[in-house]
Amino acid sequence: MTLDMCASLWPLDANNGDDDPLETDVDMTAPDDVIVTASKTWHVPHVPKKYATFLQNRRTIYREIAHMHRLTGNTVDSGCVGNTGHDNVLKLFDVLEFVQPSKTTIFLVLELASGGEFFDRIKFDGGLADADARMYFKQLVAGVQYCHRLGIVHRDLKPENLLLGDGDVLKIADFGLSAHCIAAAVGHSSSVESTCSSDELLGVPELPSQVRRLKSVVGSPHYVAPEVTQKCHFGYDGRKADMWSLGVILYTMLVGGLPFGKDLTQCPRFAHFTAWITDGDPLLSPSGRHKFPGFLFPPSIGPDALRLLCSLLHPEPTKRCTCADALKSSWLVQS
Repeated sequence: MTLDMCASLWPLDANNGDDDPLETDVDMTAPDDVIVTASKTWHVPHVPKKYATFLQNRRTIYREIAHMHRLTGNTVDSGCVGNTGHDNVLKLFDVLEFVQPSKTTIFLVLELASGGEFFDRIKFDGGLADADARMYFKQLVAGVQYCHRLGIVHRDLKPENLLLGDGDVLKIADFGLSAHCIAAAVGHSSSVESTCSSDELLGVPELPSQVRRLKSVVGSPHYVAPEVTQKCHFGYDGRKADMWSLGVILYTMLVGGLPFGKDLTQCPRFAHFTAWITDGDPLLSPSGRHKFPGFLFPPSIGPDALRLLCSLLHPEPTKRCTCADALKSSWLVQS
């Protein structure tokens, strides 16, 4: 069976696809040469196991392309009329596919980010200056808010996936693990106001209803939210998982290191922080220095930044702040 034939077995509609690989993996053991997914059954010739990986990889790539097209404003249902993307989200201009007898190569024509990775800008011996961290983080939150408003969560936010363009403009890149998080936005543009401008879109709070619960355990060690790795039967809110990642990135900007180990279940600092933040409600307490644990936060971090960090790194997702909350925080509104 050729690769083209394999590809034709899996028609892709990324807007209607499920993001949990446990529910979308092809069942190669089905009898009578039947391929079964959560929603459909195809009677096709038996597909050798070696091609199953190809089909899954192709499906993942197509989902990433579909999400980037939507964020760039290339699709009819991209969220609002006249949407041309967001300055802080890397744009996808074109997709080229080079087909050979033994393999297929897909090329993405992306916006140029001449400043390289944001990871290289962070000094891992003390972090960024407070003003620089504020400038970059405000751009990052604005870009993530834009993605969330269009019903897309990134799920792999980290400094290595952030690029810098001209004028130190931060760009969110690498949507390979992204997923739809708003059920109403999947396949129907009516869930997002279709008469707004791209600037107006940024000022509208994130959609409060029809949240899809995701179950895929994805992300990068040190940056993945605790609820993602817990494999809860009810899944997790991808937007809240993104907010946790933002908290880790902000901590890295300000401190120059990571707040917790890569395995939170085995990290003493995370256990101590969880016990501290769940003992009462420290985020509502007066901003005294003694209210924040010194084992995690060095004295160089001011009280406004501390409160924002704690609201982003809250172990309980429902108590974690949103992008709109972060943009209104006292630390980010400083001039």
